[in-house]
Amino acid sequence: MSPLDYLHAQRVKRARILLEVTLNDIPTIAHACGYADPAAFRRIFMRLEKQTPIAYRTANALRSSRMRWKVEGLGP
Repeated sequence: MSPLDYLHAQRVKRARILLEVTLNDIPTIAHACGYADPAAFRRIFMRLEKQTPIAYRTANALRSSRMRWKVEGLGP
């Protein structure tokens, strides 16, 4: 595994957690995981997870009601 592949894997790992427990939109999650371009984030997520971020969220979202968790360093 190259250093870049490792970095992408770690970023997608964080994105999976944020998709599961937050209500933030995809561009906000992409930015929080270090991607300036949401389209690039979607391509990398799709390559590693074999599904889109939205499909992942739908399949893995918390079943109970959840409060909006704020991503550190982002707006309100």
